[in-house]
Amino acid sequence: MTWNTTYIGNELNLFYGKSYPAKNRIKGENPVFGSNGIIGYSKNYLIEGPGLIIGRKGSVGEVHFTEKNFWPIDTTYYVQTYKNNYLKFWFYLFKYINLTKMNTHSAVPGLNRDMVLKIKCNIPDFNEQKRIADILSSLDDKIELNNKINSILEQISQAIFKHWFIDFEFPNDDGKPYKSSGGEFIDSELGKIPKSWKIVVLDQLIKRNNEKINYKNNWQDLYLVDLSNMPQLSICINTFDRGNKLDSNIYKLNKFDILYGSIRPYFGKAGFAPINGCITGTIFSFKPKNECFYSFILFLISSRKFIDFTIKFSRGTKMPIINWSDFVAYKVAIPDKIEILNKFNSIVFKLINIISLNINQNLTLENIRDTLLPKLITGKIRVSL
Repeated sequence: MTWNTTYIGNELNLFYGKSYPAKNRIKGENPVFGSNGIIGYSKNYLIEGPGLIIGRKGSVGEVHFTEKNFWPIDTTYYVQTYKNNYLKFWFYLFKYINLTKMNTHSAVPGLNRDMVLKIKCNIPDFNEQKRIADILSSLDDKIELNNKINSILEQISQAIFKHWFIDFEFPNDDGKPYKSSGGEFIDSELGKIPKSWKIVVLDQLIKRNNEKINYKNNWQDLYLVDLSNMPQLSICINTFDRGNKLDSNIYKLNKFDILYGSIRPYFGKAGFAPINGCITGTIFSFKPKNECFYSFILFLISSRKFIDFTIKFSRGTKMPIINWSDFVAYKVAIPDKIEILNKFNSIVFKLINIISLNINQNLTLENIRDTLLPKLITGKIRVSL
């Protein structure tokens, strides 16, 4: 069948969201959407799902989809389609159109509703819309599943770290939990620690990677990690830019480098590099001097205690920053027996490696999706029955 050339306004309408302050929300399972995505959850909802939400103010043109009932706040539009239209198809069509380029306000970014509705495009019938959306959704669903698996693996790793090195229930010589089995403790400047453990500074355990990238090299196509790519309080880095985003202060990034955001309010952005690439100068990149410390250090610097340390010793007023010399002055208790660290790393690094594999698979899936998207949405590739 041929596709129909029409205006978007003939196929759907955009409606304004409604204000819903956080103080008025009753905790629940329904997502509350702002222009940049989910900003909370509530027992109440404004619109029954599935839903398509578009950023109206602030994050102009950002497009979000949910299967759940939802509440779009007043910085968004929500979409209602007319007959013979498949909502998920329009999610991908708006992604293709890239509404983020349609800012019509100078001070506060804004998206003009009438301009969107007057966009002309070619639209397939309902059945082909659904087939196109199903193909693209299958890729997004796999990406989302990988991210959920990674979140669970990270939670498991954090739990093991806490059990061993915060609660001091690491296995003793008999394989039993140290503290619960009557393990001895001594007083130290960090409080009570297992007998024969020692206090060291981070500088004794890690070495910094501070290698600048030569601008004569082909760095523009490298994967880039900057502070915007690093999630808060998670070691999993799921999004990447490209080196051509920057024109200065670009440093080499090696796979499995440990990363930490050095500028406040980005303390707490800690993780590991699942790929080779480049980073900005606002991120510390380092590795342990001894590989057995890898997992220990990764979860040490992502702990609340370490984040509070970096906040306390940051310097400056506008954009406080922690210097490397202060960063590596952090004191930590470590086991006297290297076998404990080796055993912890052998368990946890397997989980970290799975996380890395899932992130790399997602990059491949995203590349496939982004290659297919314009071809499917414009009909250059037709989906047969």
